Amino acid sequence: MELEEYTLKDLLSRIVDNRGRTCPTAETGTALIATNCVKDNQLYPVFENVRWVDSETMKTWFRGHPEPGDILFVLKGSPGRCCLVPDPINFCIAQDMLALRADESKVSQKFLFALLRSNIVRNAIDNLHVGTMIPHFKKGDFDKLKFQIPKSRKIQEWIGDQYFTLSDKIELNRRMNATLEGMAQALFKSWFVDFDPVIDNALAAGNPIPDELAPRAEVRRQALSDQKAAATQQGSVNDSTLSDRKSHFPAAFQLTEELGWIPEGWEVKQVKDFGHVVCGKTPSKSNPDYYGKDVPFIKIPDMHHSAWITETTDGLSFAGADSQNKKQIPSKSISVSCIATVGKVIITSESSHTNQQINSVIPRAEQSRYYLYFTFLEKNKELHDLASGGSATLNLNTGSFSKIELISPPTSALKLYHEATDPLFEKMLASDHESQSLTTLRDTLLPKLISGELQTDDSETLNEEIA
Repeated sequence: MELEEYTLKDLLSRIVDNRGRTCPTAETGTALIATNCVKDNQLYPVFENVRWVDSETMKTWFRGHPEPGDILFVLKGSPGRCCLVPDPINFCIAQDMLALRADESKVSQKFLFALLRSNIVRNAIDNLHVGTMIPHFKKGDFDKLKFQIPKSRKIQEWIGDQYFTLSDKIELNRRMNATLEGMAQALFKSWFVDFDPVIDNALAAGNPIPDELAPRAEVRRQALSDQKAAATQQGSVNDSTLSDRKSHFPAAFQLTEELGWIPEGWEVKQVKDFGHVVCGKTPSKSNPDYYGKDVPFIKIPDMHHSAWITETTDGLSFAGADSQNKKQIPSKSISVSCIATVGKVIITSESSHTNQQINSVIPRAEQSRYYLYFTFLEKNKELHDLASGGSATLNLNTGSFSKIELISPPTSALKLYHEATDPLFEKMLASDHESQSLTTLRDTLLPKLISGELQTDDSETLNEEIA
């Protein structure tokens, strides 16, 4: 395959740069995204801690706005991180990032995106960026960023299309998983936070509703009224499933000293009552034989992407795992970050180890697995408060973590919830495994195509074999 050398500057026809100017913000308006919204593992930007700008600022303040299909390119913090601009656009960009458009006479836009996300360019950027505390890359150095690309436009477009197709499938899996988790979390909140089935039963029985639950009771009363009206219009409706569900919940509330009003007959227990609590440990770094690929080794940065953890940056050898006496946690354990970045929660997909910043619960009963997962997510603020202890460094030790008080629903209600949500979580796990395979294919195959090390005919065969 014939290659041509270009600089990044040579390959660009348009750059949108609002760098160096602090944008005035408003309470509402158009989202103003910053560099934290650009993720390597997502095709399009995400909205995290966004600010807003009003219509006048949108019209007059910015030097330019990105267009659909542009590449958002981060200059500061994590130089070179990039993603695509969606269509339609529902944001504007702050300083410290650029919107790039390819010179189509030299390179296709999708190929340029694949190139910028490859290790070829990332390694070159790492060698050029400046700054120790906050790394940054200068737009003026685009002419120093040199690389060779396929001369053939057909090959460029094929590589770009392959990269986009794989990335799009990974993105679709992520969105589907977010929807599935949202469904499971909505049911958890309805049953175990808002106590909707208990309120419904209490309203039907004419039992009193505690004052603090009265607003929710009014919402439920209206919902039940609407359901009855709809049933009347549609004729007879089989509500046996709904009645069976409600039979697992009481029709009254009780006041507890620890957690206030909870459903009658339910208990208040501690985390340690739900399962065995394990605090992880880091094997000695001085023994390289302790590290390898035999057993996943979970750290807090590994806990940011999904309900399930299917991939870690580091691993242990069997010898390293054996050196950590009784620290191994089985698959489908619940792990919670408890030091520094507190409140991240994941479910292990295989037998694993964690470092000492993470406490894990090995559930005694499988029906409490997803209940515990969402309970810890719901208690995020409480976890932070317990971890602060008046110190600037958050630290929730294993003893305090084990004694956190939780509502303990009866086994029948937990089993009903598990049966409803387990298929959702299993679909999420399957999607995560698929995305992991697609990511490996994309990030190992395409750099070889870009560099000419692998020919397109070879890649098609390899693609079929892996699929």
